[in-house]
Amino acid sequence: MTRTTAKKPAAKKPAAKKPAAKKPAAKRPAAKKPAAKKPAAKKPAAKKPAAKKHDRLWGLPILWAQALPGQAVGLHVDDHEVWGGWDSGDVVACDHAGTVLRRWRLPAGVDALVADEAWRYAGCRDGTVYDLTARTPRAAFVIDPSAQVQAVEVFRGNLVAADSHGACTALDPEQNVLWKYSPKPRGTTGWMVRAEESGVFLGNSAGVHRFTWKGRRRWSCETAWVGYGWADGERVHAIVDAYTVGVSVVCVDKATGSLLWTASCRSTAPTYRPANAAAACAATPDGARVYGGTRDTLFCFDAKGRLLWESPTRCGATCSMALRGDRLFVVTHTGVLACLDVSDEAVARAKTRAGKRAATQKLSPIAVSARTVDEVADAGAGVVLECVAEGERLRVYVRSPGYHATWHCQFPRDLREPGARYVVDAVREATQGGFYRTLGEIRRLRAPS
Repeated sequence: MTRTTAKKPAAKKPAAKKPAAKKPAAKRPAAKKPAAKKPAAKKPAAKKPAAKKHDRLWGLPILWAQALPGQAVGLHVDDHEVWGGWDSGDVVACDHAGTVLRRWRLPAGVDALVADEAWRYAGCRDGTVYDLTARTPRAAFVIDPSAQVQAVEVFRGNLVAADSHGACTALDPEQNVLWKYSPKPRGTTGWMVRAEESGVFLGNSAGVHRFTWKGRRRWSCETAWVGYGWADGERVHAIVDAYTVGVSVVCVDKATGSLLWTASCRSTAPTYRPANAAAACAATPDGARVYGGTRDTLFCFDAKGRLLWESPTRCGATCSMALRGDRLFVVTHTGVLACLDVSDEAVARAKTRAGKRAATQKLSPIAVSARTVDEVADAGAGVVLECVAEGERLRVYVRSPGYHATWHCQFPRDLREPGARYVVDAVREATQGGFYRTLGEIRRLRAPS
């Protein structure tokens, strides 16, 4: 019997488990960002001290003033006297207290005055330099009849003159030309000339120049036209005027001619007036204080050209100025010769309207000095001189005993006449030796009958 085995049903495969749906992972709390720190309150930055502004003064004390009609341009100051020169030809000599000592009247306007030991000279607009040592002015040097002498300097008997052509002429005591510099093209002004052992400094329309005593130009510093200047210590200070930027003081190195600094003389004061543009400058011997003046205003700078103060002049625009200690002497376009106090105490007072102004003494013009000489029959205690023709030159020698008979004597050109004899109060050997210079009045010695 066939046994039939029942088939077991196939075991069902377990259904594939569906992957359990992943629970979203619990979000971790986000790490807290550190709270942004508030910037610490900044301490207010320490304020830099504001650059000190210059002082504006009400007016420096004027210690004394003398005035004549016209414009005063020429000025010379030494340890004992103050000399002023006017475009009328007047020359006035005062002591340091302002008392008038002597006066002259020359044939032409006086733009330059200078002293050399006991001798005084005036450069005039007729191209001549006059000797003012005696009571009567005498023509000492003829520079150029076609030019005006605008600046003169004397060093060891040699005279140097700058003129209105911008030229510079150096002459020896006998009026022989040592050398002459003429700019090309010809300049229009030559208001500055200074002479010393190291050479000659000229200021003209082309700038500042230095020459040797043989006339060789060592350097030139190009600036605007130079109106006035000083050579002291190791520097040259000059007042210059450029139409684009106005008047400035420049400082130039003596040795190299390098421009060290420029300082503007433009005032912001309400009283500033764009007229009367005469200009001048002065400096202490060490250059610690430099003064500039223009348009009725004075400016004071330190050694680096920083403006310290400005002040109205109260006597006109400065044409020339000179410094002696704490006294600033000026001549102005209104015809005033004045002495101003520029000491620290005076500046402090001038900040508070306390600067006093002395009354101006008004002088009257005088007649042109006669060029005649008196005649005497006897020399007395005087020194006898004789004029001798040597070729085309007229030489003067001392004929009194006790002097070098072969030495020339410096003597006015307009009095030299062959064979004539003269008497002077005294003669003095020149500092550098080799010739004599006369002192006192000149008188003609009458020939014996």
